[in-house]
Amino acid sequence: MKFLKKVFVIILIPISIWGQKDSIGINSIKKDRFFNTSYGLNYSSFRDRATSPLFYDGLGLHFGFGLTEITSKKEENFYVDANISYNTTRLPEVKNFQGSYGAVYLSFPIYYQYLRKLENIHFRNYQLAVGGTFLTIINSRLNPSLFNNAAGFDILSNLMISGKISRDFNRNETKHFKFLFLKKDFRPKQRNVGFQMNAGLINLNYRPDYTYISEAEINGTQTNLINYALHGYKVAWNGWAVKTQLDLTYTKLNGNKIRWSYVWGINHVPGRFEPVDYASHQLQLTLMFKR
Repeated sequence: MKFLKKVFVIILIPISIWGQKDSIGINSIKKDRFFNTSYGLNYSSFRDRATSPLFYDGLGLHFGFGLTEITSKKEENFYVDANISYNTTRLPEVKNFQGSYGAVYLSFPIYYQYLRKLENIHFRNYQLAVGGTFLTIINSRLNPSLFNNAAGFDILSNLMISGKISRDFNRNETKHFKFLFLKKDFRPKQRNVGFQMNAGLINLNYRPDYTYISEAEINGTQTNLINYALHGYKVAWNGWAVKTQLDLTYTKLNGNKIRWSYVWGINHVPGRFEPVDYASHQLQLTLMFKR
């Protein structure tokens, strides 16, 4: 995590110099740190043409936790997520026979993000920030209908350029509402809406050479189980990835935050032979506890 932070800082040195208003020392900058937990629903779709040309779609659950640090200069996020779903196949409709097959799909995204706020660039009342994201996704699927290829596993890693635009919609004073016998006091409230987009610059994947069938040599106790399971796996540098996120964040009086998010992401992974494609729509609730 520290190494990635240094890489992003080096990349963003010109931006930070441009965006800096004064020479305020780092020790005088107020830091807000949060521990986050997230829950939600995830609708995922994938197609692995190494084993099947069919699309698999399904609704599942999302869980996650992470850390956030926010100052007037930058924002850092570190998250570990877990998504699980049962995805059914899109089969052609036939009159005499219609089967139903599916796969248990597991996805474990892990990412670190660094965003630098552009203080000297003002677009009406919006705040702009740019930076980078390092995202690694561990994907796995289990489909007994594929027999020897029932289990699939691959790793996708992306170094992404990130941009975020946000705006505060705060109510700074108590407003009183009265209509006939109805009375309501609207207390001060802090709200923020933000949209973020990440696009892959360097896209790596760790996948088998063709299908997920292992043909490694078995030599009694000399056989390494990990090497046997990953036989034929190699790193390829290709494909593309995009991830977007729309947030609505409420700040409570005690400093804690509640965030509603819609997250959409897509990966196209050619690998070395047959490609695999992943896409997901995610609605999540994040509870941010101030530390």
